[in-house]
Amino acid sequence: MPQPIEDYAVIGDCRTAALVGADGAIDWLCLPRFDAASVFGALLGGPDQGLWSLRPVDAAATLSRAYTTDTFTLVTRWSTVRVGNAASEQYQADIFGEIMIALDAARHAGVDEDLDSWSLQLALLGEAERQLDRPDSGIWEIRGEARRFTHSRVMLWAAFDRAICAVESDGCDGPVERRRDIRARLAERIEHGGFDPEIGSYVQFEGTTEVDAALLQLPHVGYLAHEDSRMLGTVARIEQTLLHDGLLRRYRTEADVDGVPGGENDFLACSFWLVEQFAHSGRLDDATALMERILGYCTDLGLLAEQVGPHTGRLAGNTSQALSHLALVRAADAIAHARGTAAEGARRSAARSARPSAARSARPSAARSARR
Repeated sequence: MPQPIEDYAVIGDCRTAALVGADGAIDWLCLPRFDAASVFGALLGGPDQGLWSLRPVDAAATLSRAYTTDTFTLVTRWSTVRVGNAASEQYQADIFGEIMIALDAARHAGVDEDLDSWSLQLALLGEAERQLDRPDSGIWEIRGEARRFTHSRVMLWAAFDRAICAVESDGCDGPVERRRDIRARLAERIEHGGFDPEIGSYVQFEGTTEVDAALLQLPHVGYLAHEDSRMLGTVARIEQTLLHDGLLRRYRTEADVDGVPGGENDFLACSFWLVEQFAHSGRLDDATALMERILGYCTDLGLLAEQVGPHTGRLAGNTSQALSHLALVRAADAIAHARGTAAEGARRSAARSARPSAARSARPSAARSARR
C-alpha cells in the first residue's frame, strides 16, 4: 500500500531518480531534462506550448488510461490495430498461399490432419478460386490502387499446389484435376503478365517494369528454382534498383505505387531473402558478406527491428520484428547448406514442391508435386 509522502525520500541525479519508501519499496522515475526544448517551451511559453501527445493519427481509434490499483503505474490501452487501419478493409490474395503452405508444412512435419482443418482449407480454396482474377493490395498492404501483383498470383499458385500435394501425398480428398488446371492457368497468367522478357525479370505487377523484393520469395514456395535464368534476371534487376548501401528496400517509392508520401527505409527481411537467394545460387561469398552486414544491426540482445534507416543506420519500425528473425533463420540455414556445415539430419528450408526448370513455354506445364 502507498505510504504517507513524508515516508519517501528521493535519490537521483535529476535525470533518473528512485523514490524510496521507509519499508524499502522503490519506484523508479525518469525526469525530463530541464534544458530540453519542450521543458523550456512549457516554462517560457503559454499553456499550450511545450506539450506533446502520443495518439493515433486516425480519429476513429480510441484508448483508455487508468492507474493500476495501489500503484503509480499508468496503463494506456489502445483499441485493436484493425481500428483505423486501412489493411482491415483490404483484400490480400497472398494470404491464401501463406495458410496453405503453413498447413502443408505441418502435415509434412508429422502433424495429423483432422476434418475441421481440412474443411477450413477446402473453404479457403473455394474462396481463392472465386477471387482468382481480383486485384489486391499485396503482401505490403499497399494503400494505393489495387493491382494484380505477381507475388500474390504466385502465392495463389502455391495454395493450389499444396492442395494437390495434400491429395497426392497425404491422402486428403479433393478435385485434383480441377486444381491442376487452376494451377496451370495461374502459371500462364504469371508468365504472360508477371514476367517481362525484354528486361528478363519478373515485375511487381502486371503492366509495369518495376520490381519488388517480394519476388525473392518465388523459389521459397516452389514456383521456380533459385538458379532458374528468370530468377537470376529478377535478382539482377532487384540489385540494380532496390539495393542501397548494401541493404534492400521493398520497392521503389518513386514509382508511387503505394499511395504513401515519403521515402522507404531498408527492409531487413528482404535483405535476408537476398542472402538466401545468393547462398542457393552459387554466390556464397556475397551471401556471407551481406549476412554479416545485417547482423551488425542487432541489438545487444540479438534482436532486430523491421527496418533500418538509410541515413541514420538505426533500427526503425516494429521492434522486435518476427518476420526479420524468421528470414534470418532461413538465411543462416541456406548459408550452412551452401558451406556443407549444416547439422546432420538438418533439412534445407526449401519448398516442398517445385516447377520443372524446363517449364518456360508460353503456357508453362503444371508443377510436379513431390515430397522432398
